[in-house]
Amino acid sequence: MRHGARWGYMLLALATTARAGDIDTCIDASEAGQLARDKGQFRAAKQSFQACAREACPGEIRRDCAGWLDALGKRMPSIIVRVLDADGAEVLDASVTIDGVEIVKHGIAVELDPGDKALRVTAPGRASVEQRARVVEGERARVIEVRVARAAPAASAVPAASTPPAPPARVPTASYALGGVALVAAGAYAYFGLRAKGEVDDMRATCAPACDAARVDAAKRDRDVATAMFVLSAASLGGALAFALGRDTSSSLRGPALAVGVTPTGAGAVLRSTF
Repeated sequence: MRHGARWGYMLLALATTARAGDIDTCIDASEAGQLARDKGQFRAAKQSFQACAREACPGEIRRDCAGWLDALGKRMPSIIVRVLDADGAEVLDASVTIDGVEIVKHGIAVELDPGDKALRVTAPGRASVEQRARVVEGERARVIEVRVARAAPAASAVPAASTPPAPPARVPTASYALGGVALVAAGAYAYFGLRAKGEVDDMRATCAPACDAARVDAAKRDRDVATAMFVLSAASLGGALAFALGRDTSSSLRGPALAVGVTPTGAGAVLRSTF
């Protein structure tokens, strides 16, 4: 049927002074407008009908398009979006989008195609609001109110509790003391041990086996003192390590006692402790 109307328009146009290019443009716009209108695409139809209602179009086309445009205007729905705060006051710095397209100024009627629409409202310092609305054909200047609340203050970040650095390991005083004893005892062990060995070697070379008894006893005492110093050094070193490694000496090791002495028969060392 539209093809017949197209030929009719073209025949009528032959009697006018309109150019052929303008005639084709006007006919195309009239047909596109009717198709868009029938699909519910009212805004696109409006643009097409406005194009074919221009003075440049032949009179018959212009009159039809103007009539369709007038009828479409009565069917075209429109809405007015009002953005309010919790007290009902206008929020003037709000931004409104409908189906993702921003409205330049809210509070003014906006023509839309009929159907369900997605509204989104944002404003500085306020929580964004998303709302759906059904726009009905023929409903004009429908007011839709959207209320936006103040945005909740951001929760202050609580700094995570930091674990204090572990204090540097401290070597107990007892470890230093026992270490010093071990060092001194080791020196004494070396001194008396070497002296006893030198005396024995000399007696073997000069007077053995009939050496003076006093000389023999002196060598034995040096040997016994060296042995006692060795035991003392080893025990002191073990105690120093035990304290340094954090052994609980208050309960498991009570009062180590070390006795070192030289008797007429030789030297001796006794280490006593309770575990």
